[in-house]
Amino acid sequence: MEEAVDRLINDLPLKDKATIAAMPEDELITLQFTLGYQIGHGYGVWSGNRKLLRSCELISGDPYLHEDFAPSVIINELWNRLQETYKLRVVK
Repeated sequence: MEEAVDRLINDLPLKDKATIAAMPEDELITLQFTLGYQIGHGYGVWSGNRKLLRSCELISGDPYLHEDFAPSVIINELWNRLQETYKLRVVK
Protein backbone atom coordinates (compact mmCIF):
# COMPACT_ATOMS: atom_id res chain seq x y z
CA MET A 1 0.00 0.00 0.00
CA GLU A 2 2.73 2.42 0.95
CA GLU A 3 4.49 1.86 -2.39
CA ALA A 4 1.26 2.40 -4.31
CA VAL A 5 0.53 5.66 -2.49
CA ASP A 6 4.14 6.82 -2.91
CA ARG A 7 3.90 6.11 -6.63
CA LEU A 8 0.65 8.06 -6.91
CA ILE A 9 2.14 11.01 -5.06
CA ASN A 10 5.15 10.97 -7.39
CA ASP A 11 3.04 10.63 -10.55
CA LEU A 12 0.22 13.08 -9.83
CA PRO A 13 0.67 16.74 -10.79
CA LEU A 14 0.84 19.20 -7.90
CA LYS A 15 -2.55 20.67 -8.85
CA ASP A 16 -4.21 17.23 -8.59
CA LYS A 17 -2.57 16.52 -5.24
CA ALA A 18 -3.80 19.85 -3.85
CA THR A 19 -7.28 19.24 -5.29
CA ILE A 20 -7.54 15.78 -3.72
CA ALA A 21 -6.19 17.06 -0.40
CA ALA A 22 -8.85 19.79 -0.36
CA MET A 23 -11.73 17.37 -1.02
CA PRO A 24 -14.01 16.38 1.83
CA GLU A 25 -13.58 12.68 2.55
CA ASP A 26 -17.16 11.87 1.54
CA GLU A 27 -16.48 13.20 -1.98
CA LEU A 28 -13.58 10.82 -2.69
CA ILE A 29 -16.05 8.45 -4.33
CA THR A 30 -16.17 10.87 -7.28
CA LEU A 31 -12.61 9.81 -8.13
CA GLN A 32 -13.62 6.19 -8.62
CA PHE A 33 -14.19 6.37 -12.39
CA THR A 34 -10.98 8.29 -13.10
CA LEU A 35 -8.23 7.73 -10.57
CA GLY A 36 -9.83 4.51 -9.33
CA TYR A 37 -9.83 3.11 -12.86
CA GLN A 38 -6.17 4.09 -13.30
CA ILE A 39 -5.27 2.36 -10.02
CA GLY A 40 -7.29 -0.75 -10.81
CA HIS A 41 -5.52 -1.27 -14.12
CA GLY A 42 -2.15 0.39 -13.62
CA TYR A 43 -1.39 -1.12 -10.24
CA GLY A 44 -2.65 -4.59 -11.10
CA VAL A 45 -5.40 -4.68 -8.51
CA TRP A 46 -7.82 -6.02 -11.11
CA SER A 47 -5.31 -8.38 -12.71
CA GLY A 48 -3.81 -10.37 -9.87
CA ASN A 49 -1.66 -8.09 -7.72
CA ARG A 50 -2.48 -10.23 -4.71
CA LYS A 51 -0.01 -8.44 -2.42
CA LEU A 52 -1.66 -5.04 -2.97
CA LEU A 53 -5.15 -6.50 -2.68
CA ARG A 54 -4.17 -8.17 0.62
CA SER A 55 -2.85 -4.83 1.88
CA CYS A 56 -6.19 -3.22 0.97
CA GLU A 57 -8.01 -5.98 2.85
CA LEU A 58 -5.91 -5.35 5.96
CA ILE A 59 -6.34 -1.58 5.89
CA SER A 60 -10.08 -1.77 5.22
CA GLY A 61 -10.60 -4.43 7.88
CA ASP A 62 -12.48 -6.56 5.34
CA PRO A 63 -10.75 -9.93 4.76
CA TYR A 64 -13.07 -10.56 1.78
CA LEU A 65 -12.69 -7.16 0.11
CA HIS A 66 -13.63 -7.45 -3.54
CA GLU A 67 -10.98 -6.23 -5.96
CA ASP A 68 -13.42 -3.65 -7.36
CA PHE A 69 -13.31 -1.83 -4.02
CA ALA A 70 -9.53 -1.91 -3.57
CA PRO A 71 -8.92 1.32 -5.54
CA SER A 72 -11.23 3.14 -3.10
CA VAL A 73 -9.09 1.97 -0.19
CA ILE A 74 -5.95 3.20 -1.98
CA ILE A 75 -7.57 6.55 -2.81
CA ASN A 76 -8.53 6.95 0.83
CA GLU A 77 -4.97 6.23 1.94
CA LEU A 78 -3.69 8.71 -0.66
CA TRP A 79 -6.10 11.34 0.69
CA ASN A 80 -4.90 10.70 4.25
CA ARG A 81 -1.27 11.18 3.21
CA LEU A 82 -2.05 14.30 1.18
CA GLN A 83 -3.77 15.81 4.22
CA GLU A 84 -0.37 15.94 5.91
CA THR A 85 1.51 17.84 3.24
CA TYR A 86 -0.69 19.12 0.39
CA LYS A 87 -3.73 20.58 2.08
CA LEU A 88 -3.74 24.35 1.78
CA ARG A 89 -3.73 26.13 5.11
CA VAL A 90 -4.15 29.74 6.09
CA VAL A 91 -0.82 31.31 7.06
CA LYS A 92 -0.99 34.12 9.61
